[in-house]
Amino acid sequence: MGWSSRIRPRFIRPQACNIVSRRFSSPSKPTQAPSQVLGLYRAPCRRGFSDSAAHQSQEAQNPKDENGARPHNRSFLLFLGGAGLCLLVGLSLFGLSGSGSDGDVINKSTFSVFTITSREQVSPTAFILTVRAAGSGSEGRGGSAAAAHQRQSARIRQAWDHGLWSVEIKQPQLQIARHYTPLPPPITTATDAGRERTREDEELRFLIRRMDGGEMSNYLSRLDVGDRVWLRGPHLGFDVARRLGGADRVVFLAGGTGVAPALQVARRLLLAKDAGRDDDQGPSVSLLWANRRGADALGRETKQQQQTGFFGRFWGAPKATPGNGAGAESSSFSEQIRELRRRYPDRFSVRYFVDEEGSFIGAKDVVAAMSPPHAGAGSRLVLPAKDCPWHSATALETLPNDDDASRGPESPCICARTADEHAGSNLLFVSGPEGFIEAYAGPKRWGKGGEMQGPVQGLVGRLMKKDGRRDGMDNWLVLKL
Repeated sequence: MGWSSRIRPRFIRPQACNIVSRRFSSPSKPTQAPSQVLGLYRAPCRRGFSDSAAHQSQEAQNPKDENGARPHNRSFLLFLGGAGLCLLVGLSLFGLSGSGSDGDVINKSTFSVFTITSREQVSPTAFILTVRAAGSGSEGRGGSAAAAHQRQSARIRQAWDHGLWSVEIKQPQLQIARHYTPLPPPITTATDAGRERTREDEELRFLIRRMDGGEMSNYLSRLDVGDRVWLRGPHLGFDVARRLGGADRVVFLAGGTGVAPALQVARRLLLAKDAGRDDDQGPSVSLLWANRRGADALGRETKQQQQTGFFGRFWGAPKATPGNGAGAESSSFSEQIRELRRRYPDRFSVRYFVDEEGSFIGAKDVVAAMSPPHAGAGSRLVLPAKDCPWHSATALETLPNDDDASRGPESPCICARTADEHAGSNLLFVSGPEGFIEAYAGPKRWGKGGEMQGPVQGLVGRLMKKDGRRDGMDNWLVLKL
């Protein structure tokens, strides 16, 4: 989302009666377009004494019309009426409140009210907000069960089925909005699949990192349980399953809160068995996660835990001490990472990179993650057709947006293949702040009325040009979130 969690600031200009939007890869650190306080009304300057005298001297030259109003007063009234109408249209476009006409708790047209039900600090600068759609008047009374049922959202359920998606959260004082990627609900046990499904419909969780100078992150950091937030969406992103096709590898280069889309993809591809499909040998997800500080590397084993290794099973886990990072192991996010590794040891992996420790995602790390697990893997995957809308890197560069749901079945895969061959592409996602995305995959580009992927540049682009065919990188799509 951010795709982290991806964000897109939206600045509302009531005086222009339109909405200007921009997507960012991560909610952690917007790097362009300073926040603007819009919709300000400039009051007319008051006349001084000399102006009043001049005005009185000119009254005889400006007689009232037959209706008793002076021409300039009529123009002023017309101006006020037009400005008021423009303001009303702008406010309606921004969507102050309300759910859709179909009764769903969230929609793409207006901002709906949600209530914060939990706030969990997971690191010194990061926290998780859990929100639930504001209930009806029966909430908390005898009709609470019916109210809870009403709060379930068909749109949110469809978004989880799609895979990658985000919502906008509004900052009401500055009238701006950012895109945030919801975290999947914590994994419990296989027998709780139905309960997890209900939680997906009713609650949304967001990983947020407070940044100095970040209007949205600082605003959200001041909120607490019981406070209200305004959400709009969901906005669907890339169709992971359709773009993957017959391929079986997904690699994520994630910076900071850009890890949220990686967990969405992991949920979509790894938890399919919990939905009744037997795919133990299905796609794998490799996550390379970079953070500035070790305290933000949630779910990572500490050095003490790694040294304890096998004997830790008998003598217990290391005691949390200030600075060793073990305290973060109690967070719901850390447990979510660990549970994915326990449940899918051969299909989900995480490698941590921390700036302050001098470890960075390098070329060798990327090549190792993209290399086939064994010789001959992927040999039945055909090269994508140049014009295939789903598997061609060339076609991907000029797509006007990442909303694959809008392309639909009328854009089929056109890759030529035999009966024993498969069409598809392995997927390399780059998610995080704009600077992170540009360093590893190059910047996105504006065109065709949206934000296009643009050519693959940066570290990944250089690797593909240098070692692409030798290392089997010609069957990879690079997706910038």
